Amino acid sequence: GVRAGRTAAEFAVKEPLVEADPIQIKEKKDYLDKFMSRTPSTDGGPRAIRQAIQKLSMDKFGVLKTEEGLLEGLEELDSLRKIADEKLYASDPRELRLACEADFMFDCQEMHAKAALLRTETRGVHNRLDYPYMDNDIWIKDIRIKKENGDMKLFTAPTRRGHVKIEKGRIPIKGLQKN
Repeated sequence: GVRAGRTAAEFAVKEPLVEADPIQIKEKKDYLDKFMSRTPSTDGGPRAIRQAIQKLSMDKFGVLKTEEGLLEGLEELDSLRKIADEKLYASDPRELRLACEADFMFDCQEMHAKAALLRTETRGVHNRLDYPYMDNDIWIKDIRIKKENGDMKLFTAPTRRGHVKIEKGRIPIKGLQKN
């Protein structure tokens, strides 16, 4: 802690100041102003929106997932996002923080759900009831997400395994198998 702080301070003193980009500053100010300028409403409160996202996440994107539940959850998330896009407000700095967090939670939950839909197997804490096995023939890869032309794009990439030997085939997961 102390050593890292001292080293960071020494580095910062030697570096030239970075000029702030006025366009980025305006974009961020406009982003925050949209929440602060809205009229408070019963369905636009940041605490209520955050709680709705959290409940949806637990109900549809939680530990045990199915394609049907994930798709339903994405539809519900989109409906909730439409409400928030019009009504999410903040009337003080504390609510502004909550509003920003709620707004960011939409993207996080969408990424989580879409990645879970893409991975058609069970692995680690990702449990798909409709795919109750690890599929090492297909899924020894990572899911990557990037923003491309303003849209979320998911793709797979090889996993770096090092020298780990991985068993081939489909490996059933105990407790997820149908009787």
